[in-house]
Amino acid sequence: MRLAIVSDTHTVDSFEKIYNHLLKLTPQYAINGVVINGDMLGLFNIKEEYGQKHKPNMTKLLQSHAPFTNNQILIVFKKIQEGQELDENSLKQFSEMLKDYIDERYMWLLNSLRKLSNVTKVYYNLGDHESPLHYKVIDELAFTLGLEKDMINQILKNTDDRNHFEQFKNKLKELEKTNDFIFISQKVIDENGILIAGIPGLHNNPEENSELSQAQENVTVKILDEIKTKIDNAKALIIFNHIDGKINSKPFLFEPSSLALKSFLATTKNNIPKLLCQSNHTFVTTHFYKNNEWFYLLNNAGVNNGLYNVIDIHNDIKCYDIDPNLNQIINLTKYNLEEANYTEPIQRMKLNYPDTLKIMTQRKIDNHIDNL
Repeated sequence: MRLAIVSDTHTVDSFEKIYNHLLKLTPQYAINGVVINGDMLGLFNIKEEYGQKHKPNMTKLLQSHAPFTNNQILIVFKKIQEGQELDENSLKQFSEMLKDYIDERYMWLLNSLRKLSNVTKVYYNLGDHESPLHYKVIDELAFTLGLEKDMINQILKNTDDRNHFEQFKNKLKELEKTNDFIFISQKVIDENGILIAGIPGLHNNPEENSELSQAQENVTVKILDEIKTKIDNAKALIIFNHIDGKINSKPFLFEPSSLALKSFLATTKNNIPKLLCQSNHTFVTTHFYKNNEWFYLLNNAGVNNGLYNVIDIHNDIKCYDIDPNLNQIINLTKYNLEEANYTEPIQRMKLNYPDTLKIMTQRKIDNHIDNL
């Protein structure tokens, strides 16, 4: 099985870049499907080049991401900038416009998934930027309008609430009926013996002592319990995780925040290939290694200028680094974390990339841990 894996596109431009590249790559390399591992929303995380901070024109940014609602929003916002006070009726109208923006962004996400499913099969795992517990789409409004998030939330209270996420989720269910699409969040599906599971980013810190974090951990436990009932008959297992974790003292071992997932990774023993895929916004390269019996893939398209990956799953797992900007495909060398010997980032990078200096030049990165 050959799957393309895309994590954290965040912007329209980043998604379209990958989509257009997949139009050519999918038939040429017989790709069986694409996994969107969350966070297509979240344009406040916009980057340019590879991990460099971006200072875009906010008006143009809003126009590109919300072509149907941006003009009205900008007209009213200009009045606010000029010091005009909005009366009760105008404030209510502005609130409706902002709610229309949220609907438009979720509709763009839905239409993008639909469009991609016309190219190849799509598996979608919910990111924390789409989560109903975060509604980070409101952060987009705060980012583009230069207002505090609390102020946006106050304005949104001036009209009847809409459950944007429930509407979005219902439309995803409709999409599953009509297109080559599977919403894998909170599911374990069997694709010809290969188990694919999606742990969604409903609440991103299961370590904190709160009702929401416990709800997130309960979801994770339920998914892992289902995997345990199916793994004995499986040929391979891939878990797509969208919960924050940490990089421990030996770079760059990813450790999930979820205690249940951490325990599962440590105790699950069998001979089938097993992969944990995790988006991580701190790296400007793909990280692909093995630790104990598990393969780890850490990637992020938004930070990496549209970079994504393709994996081959047979008796082993291969991983390719795909750069749509350069139309470049790199077969990454896998390494065993316990056997790897390195003292600085460039040495670690050489474990994955055959031509490290070329990549460093292309991505304008140096031998600093924050860049790798």
